[in-house]
Amino acid sequence: MNKIAPTSTYLSLLTILLGILGLSGWLWDLPVLYSFLSNGASMKFNTALAILLLGVSSFCFHQGYKSVSLIIYLAIFLFSLTILLEYIFSVDLKVDQLGILDNITDAVQAPVGRMSAFTATCFLLVCTGMQLFTLGKANVAQIILVFCFLLLYSALVGLLLNITGLFQFGRYSGIALPTTLGLSSTTIGLLYASRSQRWLSEAFSKHSASVYVRYAILYFLLLLPIFVSGFIWILKHTGVQPEYAIVVLMLGTAALTFPWAFLVLKKLNRSDARVHNLNQELVFVNKELDSLLHIVSHDLRTPIMSLEGSLELLHRRLETKIEEQDRKLFAIPQKSIKRLRSTIEHLGEIIKAQKLTGQDAEEIDLCALLDDIRVEISETLENTGGQIITEAVNCTIYYKRVHLKSILHNLITNALMFRHPHRSPVIHIQASMVDEGVQLVIADNGLGIPEKNLPGLFLKYRRFHEHVDGTGVGLYLVQQLIGIKGGTIEVQSQEGQGTTFTLFLPA
Repeated sequence: MNKIAPTSTYLSLLTILLGILGLSGWLWDLPVLYSFLSNGASMKFNTALAILLLGVSSFCFHQGYKSVSLIIYLAIFLFSLTILLEYIFSVDLKVDQLGILDNITDAVQAPVGRMSAFTATCFLLVCTGMQLFTLGKANVAQIILVFCFLLLYSALVGLLLNITGLFQFGRYSGIALPTTLGLSSTTIGLLYASRSQRWLSEAFSKHSASVYVRYAILYFLLLLPIFVSGFIWILKHTGVQPEYAIVVLMLGTAALTFPWAFLVLKKLNRSDARVHNLNQELVFVNKELDSLLHIVSHDLRTPIMSLEGSLELLHRRLETKIEEQDRKLFAIPQKSIKRLRSTIEHLGEIIKAQKLTGQDAEEIDLCALLDDIRVEISETLENTGGQIITEAVNCTIYYKRVHLKSILHNLITNALMFRHPHRSPVIHIQASMVDEGVQLVIADNGLGIPEKNLPGLFLKYRRFHEHVDGTGVGLYLVQQLIGIKGGTIEVQSQEGQGTTFTLFLPA
């Protein structure tokens, strides 16, 4: 969740304002401030205080002060739970009137000064959703808050249209409009702040379908009270049969909806056309990448191999005719050719990674794949005394094999290449299932990376240890391969101690 979410913060301030208005109404005997448009229901003093604290807690949460927020939420949760216990067991736990004596409520109609049962239930739902967010249970939290919003929305419609059954669910269960607005603003604020998490992320993405879904939901939320008020007006002022009134309203609603639906359909058709054109462009791009890959793999490698062979032949012919110090000069072009060949190989891998293919993920045995990599680099492991230790509860991963092998091979060879000179390299690889994918943790005990260099670690051709041969594209390639499927890679490193890469590979 973002540290600062402006819209959610403004909604928190609205909740605080409604709480202050309710308290002011009780302090200065202005009933209109805590019972306006409420059809006889009123925001009790305790309820106004809880609304104020709810707004303060929500504001602290959105600003990043989660410990303060949780303390306040816990207090509201316990208070609301106490209210419900009073209703369930028909007892007075002495929390109904705090600070201000309620001289308005008829004791025959409801317990004096006590928050309504429906209001207490909504407070419990909001506080529970907030607690679940802090525990990382965003899915459940969002479901609870959406359910709470629907309850509050039905109450709001009932209050505005004077439909008692929508805001009074039995004895002692009415809710006032200021209370409904305060709870609704907090609920919407929490949902909006979590819009990038779990299933809400689908509805709040930037894709056109998500935008239209949001507009459709808003449209029907606004349309419902208009539809119901029109139905009530027709019944009261025309005397027609209810069935006839419903048909008339449905036809009117359809007439209003058709233009909007036509605009949406038109935009969707345009989006489909753009997608089709984009697919054609991608086909062309893939063909261009194929051509470039052929140039890299053949047209560039051939002259390099010829140059390398000629240099080797020249070295053999002159080896007995030149002095030792001149013989060492041959090492310079040989090293340059080796580095150029490595750069071209990596460039070919980058082009393959960026080439969009239709290959689907396949079932991969991670442990077997790591064994294959061990065999390929066995000589390096033997020369360095290196170890690769694997910990995996489930070795099965669904991913593109060629990509996963390249990712692991680059990270493992990097760990061996940048080993510490005073200890044998040890590489720990852990695999675990997480929500919607797999987490891989690859830790080594090598040279480590200075903290100041971490921000540029995944940039192309960026190198930090010049005493070790390399091209500076390995980690760039790893990030590209992971990003293709929407995965992430994070790094933690301590200079002289080692480096840990944490990878998330979506299923």
